[in-house]
Amino acid sequence: MELPLKDGIAQLPDLLSESAWERLQESLSSPLFETPVAHFMVRAFLSDGIDEFLAHLTMIEAALGTETDFFPPKMRTSHKGKGATIRMTSRVSGLLGACSEGETYYRLFNLRSAFIHGRALQSPISSKDRFEARRLARRVFQGLVIRATKEPMLSCRDDFLANTLDQGVAMGFKATSSSGKNSPKS
Repeated sequence: MELPLKDGIAQLPDLLSESAWERLQESLSSPLFETPVAHFMVRAFLSDGIDEFLAHLTMIEAALGTETDFFPPKMRTSHKGKGATIRMTSRVSGLLGACSEGETYYRLFNLRSAFIHGRALQSPISSKDRFEARRLARRVFQGLVIRATKEPMLSCRDDFLANTLDQGVAMGFKATSSSGKNSPKS
């Protein structure tokens, strides 16, 4: 196995600095972190293998999911017809500004669901998929930190998530089947 460390070295000064630590500490008091986002992020990095994979996806759900995703009559948005997974997928896309990030979440979430619910997997969850879950969770966490520090007067997590959902829906992700395949809407 080869770990290409050079790829990430240029980003280290931004990630491992006193100012990055201060931004993180400041953001933890934001409504964006009122759910156990930090708990599951730490839990994921203290875990290995499938537990790490599951904890990273759980962190993303804690970060961008809402209880109303599962109770359509309580939804405050015009996207009531979208299921919880598509809503999460759209929020990942909206937060990170790329439909491809949502597509990655959708694929990984389907792997997680197959594992959790006992559906047959074509192959075990690969190290590549575990790495992708880690990378995506880190990007979502960083996205929340950035938004929390850029919008310090943010008073309502639900409003933020509704706006993020709107942004993601506008990007056009559309699930085409329950097999985990998807394609962006034209």
